[in-house]
Amino acid sequence: MGVIWTVLWLFGALTDAQAADQVEIAVVGLHSSQQSDRAGRALAEAVDALPSMVVVSESELSRQFAGSGQRILTDALQADGLTMLAEGRVLFEQAELEAAKMRIADAVVALDSALAGGHDRRALMDALLVQANIAIAMGDGSTAANAFKQVVRVDSRLTLDPVHYPPKMVQLFDEVRDQILAAPSGSISLAGVWRGTAVYIDGRMVGEGVTEVDGLVAGRHHVLTMGSAGDRHHAVVDVPPAGVVDFTHQQHSGFLGGLARTRDEKAALT
Repeated sequence: MGVIWTVLWLFGALTDAQAADQVEIAVVGLHSSQQSDRAGRALAEAVDALPSMVVVSESELSRQFAGSGQRILTDALQADGLTMLAEGRVLFEQAELEAAKMRIADAVVALDSALAGGHDRRALMDALLVQANIAIAMGDGSTAANAFKQVVRVDSRLTLDPVHYPPKMVQLFDEVRDQILAAPSGSISLAGVWRGTAVYIDGRMVGEGVTEVDGLVAGRHHVLTMGSAGDRHHAVVDVPPAGVVDFTHQQHSGFLGGLARTRDEKAALT
């Protein structure tokens, strides 16, 4: 019978300035047999003697993280994209338009990929709107319109408040949105979705146990299904105008957010 020791690194004892440069929580686990339990106890005692670090039981750790799994996963998948988005915003504010354009383009790709396993599309929407704003500032209406098309595909109900967005941006967005919504919508037919299976389209939960999702803007969409037993399945589907595309949930799939292939990708995923 194994013994599990968990080290939970907390930053309550740090100043705000120190904590700003640190991750919020770091967890280190040690699995040891009863014969080598002395090593586990020695580690626990050593950790307890360090500032800002405590040892907690496995049950206490489970209690602290209960219900936070989806948020933790989404934050991890979006981390790189959010960093790129923040950098792109700063470059745009500094009028470094070409550099901002490239950084935001990378952010859009990263945050779109994060929708494969994440449950929050707001960051992608923000990145696309910044991308459109930069393009308009550079006189590139085509890129701005393409960004708006992606925004409407992800959330067809979105409107831009003229109080918070420039008139040119609002006008172009309304034109693109009206054009897209005038075309016939499509549907996704889901198979293998049992009662209690949560269905997400582009990061938004549309229901549990649903077998068809209607009223989708034609084009590319992320579909993520999560079963009550922890099974998760994802696919990118191309919804046809006035048509139906099929998706089958795989009961034994354990998809989280894509496979890491290079050493850097594995480090980021970890």
